[in-house]
Amino acid sequence: MGPCELMDLIGHDVNFAVTESMFVASFFDKRYVPSVVQRDLVDGGFLGKKSGRGFYDYRDVQPAHGAGSVASTAHKSEPGCVSAIGDSTTICSLSSALSLAGWQVEHASADPGEAANGAHLPVTDYFVVSDTLVCVSDGRPASQLAAELGRQHLAVIDLILNQTPGSVCVAFSPACGEQQRTLVHNMLQAAGRMPVEMGDAPGLVVARTVAMIVNEAAEAVLQEACDEVSANTAMKLGTNYPGGPFDWLGLLGPTTICMMLDHLHSLYRGERYRASLLLRMRTWAHVAEVN
Repeated sequence: MGPCELMDLIGHDVNFAVTESMFVASFFDKRYVPSVVQRDLVDGGFLGKKSGRGFYDYRDVQPAHGAGSVASTAHKSEPGCVSAIGDSTTICSLSSALSLAGWQVEHASADPGEAANGAHLPVTDYFVVSDTLVCVSDGRPASQLAAELGRQHLAVIDLILNQTPGSVCVAFSPACGEQQRTLVHNMLQAAGRMPVEMGDAPGLVVARTVAMIVNEAAEAVLQEACDEVSANTAMKLGTNYPGGPFDWLGLLGPTTICMMLDHLHSLYRGERYRASLLLRMRTWAHVAEVN
């Protein structure tokens, strides 16, 4: 289950009390400021499953998994052509699935755009399908990327961390055309992914959640509250996650995690997305190794 359903299961009164105690125990570090949304749920008596309502309504219906509108998979499109740039898990997973589905996948090296002053704007993982840029989430929303890259037709897709077919969140830039949106939906469906169209939220769902979990685990190890093996074991056995935070760190790399956190931090301007010094140090070590 995701974090919202898990909080409903725990009870928001319990969960909110825990976050308050963590805030005090951390000497009021603003990274751990309790959520106003959860406080409102507690004050309103929406405590989760035990009260019948929380983030979800349990009185007459089952919890609705996911958010946004799910595209129909009834329509099957003809295989198309796509350029893939980058070697992330998301790019590799979708590229492999598209190739098996008969799509022509070209692995290319390209510059999707430059800033007005001529400075290169790094977008390291993306697909180009027809006239549409499909970027893997790096924490920036589609509208920001479209403005920075000067692209009208642009989509952002969420991280894919495993090969198992399932849903994937997607958001579009405001000016993206209907034909281009349909093309992106068809591409994701051809790769065995159910596209879930969302509002243009920074980091979407998986990217932001995983970056935050990895960051908190890194901070716990930095503060010697636990070691990496214990952090992985706790998350796998305690929450039944398919991987632990340091498994995800190994998969994505500290540079990617720090980049996501920095983009989120620049948008929200709060302490919640402050990257752990442990992640910074590992990023610097990686850069030093490459050089």
